[in-house]
Amino acid sequence: MIDSTASWIKRWACNFSEFAVSDLAFHFLTEIRDVPAINVCSVAPHIVEKIRVLKHVIVLREKLSYMWDYVKECPDAEETVTKCGNLRTLFTSLEQHLLHSLDLFSLSDLIRVHNKDMSALLEPIVYYAKCHIEACEHCKQYAATCVFCENGQELLFPFQLEKVYKCNTCGSLSHLKCQAKFRRKTSSDKGCKKCFQANKDR
Repeated sequence: MIDSTASWIKRWACNFSEFAVSDLAFHFLTEIRDVPAINVCSVAPHIVEKIRVLKHVIVLREKLSYMWDYVKECPDAEETVTKCGNLRTLFTSLEQHLLHSLDLFSLSDLIRVHNKDMSALLEPIVYYAKCHIEACEHCKQYAATCVFCENGQELLFPFQLEKVYKCNTCGSLSHLKCQAKFRRKTSSDKGCKKCFQANKDR
């Protein structure tokens, strides 16, 4: 099953044309069309890196996953209205796997990725959520500062993927550039300052 799915994704990347299938196959594809059962990063990780629009959607979904942690707890988000609608409703109206199972896609999802409907759906939500969270006094209470430079003038959020590194072990945040300096200095390819110090003190 994994091999056949990977092959299908490879063909999808190169040729998105329609092909004739048997009645049985058509019935099966119709039945599973909206079922999020394809983990693209597991079955075809190298292909994901090559398909820019797919990679873009995965990044958007990762950002939304982090943003939802702020929006769902923020009392002001309930009253925040954007050009696309109520901010919290924009999140709750999404199919749940788009927020909570970042690598899972259905066939219909992949079609929407290909024709860029998925990007068009997610990009405005990311934009409005970012604007709200970074300006909201309630949300900013849960921001962090870089564990390396400790610059209190710059608040960091995990959805700022372009400049922020989140430690997979302890969850602390740091600037990507500060993390890179740390790795060069310690010759470590994982962990962060807090984890490194904790292991050193043992």
